[in-house]
Amino acid sequence: MKTIATFRTLEEADAARSLIENAGIPVFVADQALFTAGYGPVTGGVHLQVSDEYELRAKQVLRAPGAMVLPETFDGIPEPSEIPPPPSSIPSEHDRHLAKIRTLLWTVGICILVVLIILSFVFKYP
Repeated sequence: MKTIATFRTLEEADAARSLIENAGIPVFVADQALFTAGYGPVTGGVHLQVSDEYELRAKQVLRAPGAMVLPETFDGIPEPSEIPPPPSSIPSEHDRHLAKIRTLLWTVGICILVVLIILSFVFKYP
């Protein structure tokens, strides 16, 4: 299998896939599940793949006048500067403060629950 084009969105890849399939060429959309799950930037986009014997014909279909607008670089791989940086793994001061509040609320809630259980055994109803 050869990757003939890489797209940034599923819609672009689906349009290209339709063109290639309409030309009678079997095509595979690689990384579609990962892209749908939100890992598109990690995989470098959505990759269209065809068998080796169909590679040239599939590229001709995509390059045909009026077929579709291709990315500036035909493989469509984004430049490193275009890939958003991963979220910071270091929590901010605000996040640490919220974590402390959550911990305090859970602790108070559990203490109240324990007290209610103990009181239910101490004050049994007749």
